[in-house]
Parts: sequence; C-alpha cells; structure tokens
Amino acid sequence: MRSWKFVVLMTVALSGSPSFSQSTPTFDAASVRLSAADSVRGSDGGPGFANSTRYKFGRASLLDLIVTAYYLKSFQVSSRTALDQPAFDVVASLRANATKEDFRLMLQNLLAERFGLKVHIESRDFPAYEMVLGKNGGSFAGTTWFAS
Repeated sequence: MRSWKFVVLMTVALSGSPSFSQSTPTFDAASVRLSAADSVRGSDGGPGFANSTRYKFGRASLLDLIVTAYYLKSFQVSSRTALDQPAFDVVASLRANATKEDFRLMLQNLLAERFGLKVHIESRDFPAYEMVLGKNGGSFAGTTWFAS
C-alpha cells in the first residue's frame, strides 16, 4: 500500500467579517443568487473561452465554486458544513486580459467576501493502491493486473 499527500481542508464560516487581501484581483462586478427552479447547471466563459470577459456558473454548489477557485478535485475538500446544497447562479464580469490564475484569485476573493470562506490547507497521508502490470504482461486484453 502506498501513501499520498494531497488533502486540502476547508471550512465555511457563514458569519463574521471576511478577511481577504485588497491586493487580490476582484471581478469588475459579480452577482451571486440562489438558483431558480429553471436554472441550467453548467459554467461558461472566463479566461480561455470565447467570452473571456463574462463568467457564468448555473446551479453551482459551494463545493463546485471551491473546486474551481482552488483548482482541486472534490475529494480534496473537507468541511464541517455541507457544501453541496443550496445551489447558486453566479454571473461575473472581468477584464479582457485576465489570466486563469487571476480568475482563480478573483473567485477565491468572491468566496471569502460573499460566503465568509476561511481556508486551511493541510497535507495528510492516505492509503492508496497502485495498479501495475503483471510480470508476464502482454496486450491489454487478457493482461493480469496486481495491486501493489
């Protein structure tokens, strides 16, 4: 068995004053609203897209926004608060020359400002299995795999 270090722990504090740096890039304007019943799930726009000055994410959970803002996988986020409900519609405008890193910082700032998100990053060891090809491996079909 092998151990990997990759965990990020995050907590959401929905009360109190948020703390964020004023030097952190911010969206020119942003709207965060509870999703309506007819909202369509999905994101569009931002750096790297045809519409690079407008970002939209429909029916986004806090987990979706955190994963996007911190470039994580959902299993890397842990919280005492449920992050999958409710859903929000986010619409934000940003400058045309914003980079993907600028965008992530803007989204991190939005989460801190609007939701009071406080982040604690920590590494932990977790057991993991690695699939390896058996000694007499050949073509993929009929190959024997062993967990090491």
